[in-house]
Amino acid sequence: MLLDTADFAGTERHFQLAIDICDQVYPTHAAHCRGMLAVICADRGEFNQAQALLDQGESQVRNVDELELTSLLCRRVHVEMLAGNREAARVALAEAETFAAALPERPEAAPDSALDRELRKAREALGSP
Repeated sequence: MLLDTADFAGTERHFQLAIDICDQVYPTHAAHCRGMLAVICADRGEFNQAQALLDQGESQVRNVDELELTSLLCRRVHVEMLAGNREAARVALAEAETFAAALPERPEAAPDSALDRELRKAREALGSP
């Protein structure tokens, strides 16, 4: 994946293309890409852009896909911590954990799943066990 190569400009272009396509055919995937792009923007200090991407992504998946919403909320924790908004990060983590608790029967939410790892990283970012 381009993100691993630190080619942030190339990664950003690819995520934006994916968002443009997925907005038309698979909005939950567009939300996923918005979440990934938001982290890149936050890492560069572009917090308003990152938060706007997360807001738009959340609007695409809220009441539609709780798994993707939980993942997006974990990314919001990262963005809010980088922006210095600890309380907003804490609120996002609490909401993510609430949704995750309602997903135990889904294999995507099982222990050591991608979602479980995202939740652990979000807790670590906030300094929670």
